[in-house]
Amino acid sequence: MKRLIFTILTTAALSMPAQAKYSGGSGTSGDPYQIATAADLLALAADANDYDANSVLTADIDLDPNLPGGQVFTNAVIYWFTGVFDGNGHTIRILAINSVEYKNWSLGLFGFVFSPGEIKNLRLENINVTSRDNSRELGGLVGTNYAGSISNCCATGNISNGNRSFRTGGLVGVNFSSISDCCSTVDVSGGNNSREIGGLVGSNYGNITNCFSTGTVSSGDNFGSGGMLEGVGGLVGDNFGSISNCYSTGSVGTGWGSVGIGGLVGWNSSDGDINNCYSTGFVSSRDNSFYLGGLLGFNGGNLDNCYSTGGVTGGDNSRELGGMVGGNLDNGSVSNCYSTGSVVAGDNSQELGGLVGVNFEGVGFISNCYFLDTSGPDNGCGEPLRDEQMKQQVSFVGWDFITPVWTINEGVDYPRLWWENTAPVADAGPDQTVYAWIDSIAEVNLDGSGSYDKDDDELTYSWNWTIDGNDYEANGINPTIELPVGQYVVSLIVNDGTVDSEPIEINITVIGPVEVNLCVMPKVLNYKSFMPRIMAMLRLPKDTTRDQIDTNVPLVLYPGQIEADKIWISRGFDFKCRAWNTTILASFDKDQLMDAIDANGVVELAVVGQLKTGQYLFGSDTVRIINPPRRPPWRWCGNNGQKED
Repeated sequence: MKRLIFTILTTAALSMPAQAKYSGGSGTSGDPYQIATAADLLALAADANDYDANSVLTADIDLDPNLPGGQVFTNAVIYWFTGVFDGNGHTIRILAINSVEYKNWSLGLFGFVFSPGEIKNLRLENINVTSRDNSRELGGLVGTNYAGSISNCCATGNISNGNRSFRTGGLVGVNFSSISDCCSTVDVSGGNNSREIGGLVGSNYGNITNCFSTGTVSSGDNFGSGGMLEGVGGLVGDNFGSISNCYSTGSVGTGWGSVGIGGLVGWNSSDGDINNCYSTGFVSSRDNSFYLGGLLGFNGGNLDNCYSTGGVTGGDNSRELGGMVGGNLDNGSVSNCYSTGSVVAGDNSQELGGLVGVNFEGVGFISNCYFLDTSGPDNGCGEPLRDEQMKQQVSFVGWDFITPVWTINEGVDYPRLWWENTAPVADAGPDQTVYAWIDSIAEVNLDGSGSYDKDDDELTYSWNWTIDGNDYEANGINPTIELPVGQYVVSLIVNDGTVDSEPIEINITVIGPVEVNLCVMPKVLNYKSFMPRIMAMLRLPKDTTRDQIDTNVPLVLYPGQIEADKIWISRGFDFKCRAWNTTILASFDKDQLMDAIDANGVVELAVVGQLKTGQYLFGSDTVRIINPPRRPPWRWCGNNGQKED
């Protein structure tokens, strides 16, 4: 398993029947309905007869209430679903749901998903879902996933639930089935006495694999403190199922009297299993809170091969705070785990530990677990290790570094899970200003050598740009591309074999050459003549001075690419133009030019020079060629009429 990258899939071209519904298709697996506009999506939502059909997005859709077809919904857009909805890598933007009803259920783009329903390859961007008090099952994508499959879906935005609400998640409110390769950067919040709040899923009874969340998660005060578990977590609020190969990075914060708060999961029940996961978010709560952990607030199930690095802070009178787990009880098992985040509590707080706040002896089990010795008190739960020990494989007794489950950069970093992969970083170099050749085309050297991967994986490079509405691409670390005069944005994405980097862009400005007036003398060139030189006079624009000319770059005559053997630069007053002009007079070898031309007739010549800025200057003129050589060049020798090869 590798860190999730939002997979953009493509589908084959879809045929459109004569009497096509929506923007095409017949709703079968081989010919799904084509959903191309907001009107198509709303038409699908309005026709329950098509809730079991196959549909595919063929374009991004914007549901902005300020745009045609957009609106603020008061319930789920599609209330129940048993078909297949393939986002096809497209995005639905600005989904706004504002529930005005009391005790509303299952809000999201989809309300309920039943078997054999499948939602895949879809991105929701800038969602805004809000609900009143006593509402339940809120998610950006799905309110309740009863028996469906959700894969390769992501959401961004905000979700806010009211007081006494529960099962609120950034992507799904409650999951009884399968969620894989999904992500959420949704900020999720609940009101007072809210429960089961998670960055990705509010409450999980199914399987969640290869997913992550990065949004902040918060809830209000819990006035029912004294035993009522809330379950607030960075990824999942409470877990009765399986969570594997997942991570969360957002901060988790709750109000007064909260119970069960974790960086990854708030509450892991006796049926819950969490393995190969990590969290890095900061966990905090106000006074009189219970069971706060860097990864897991309350554990009654299995926790295996996990780690946490986020700090844990509780207010006054807080209890059971741990760098990894707040409270491990009810036959809870914690094995092969470590934590490094600091544990801090206010006045009159009790039961703090660097790894686990409290472990009920004879009920909870802890094995082969470690914590950074400076992160929190050693209460006998887990073994404290110094920083240098945390970077040595030998310190982690019983851990699997062979299969592997874990990897370690010995002496440099703490253990990481085998599936973890730090995303590479693209570097396209600085913005460039380049100068086009006399054909108004510039060769641009791209440089991706500054890109890097912390895992030292081999990188591939993908460059992309647009010219006159047409897309172009190049590969490799240092490709050379051609751009006409103009301004361009070139983007670079690098891939380490697992995940793409964030795209990085550079601006490239291509400046055209300066065209000057050129006069070549003589106008008729005879190979048999004794004149050894051709003279070229370039009259530069009036604002060009002698100091601007790069005399270290020779003037060159084309064809033949003949360098001038001598130049003179002067400045004089042009009475016709009533302006001072700079003039370059250059001398070229006539025979070299004649050797480069193999036909009689009029020939266009060009002389090219360069300014100190790098910009080219050039002029063109025509001459007539007489008697060019028909074989390897020869010359007249003396006045005796003899020829010499």
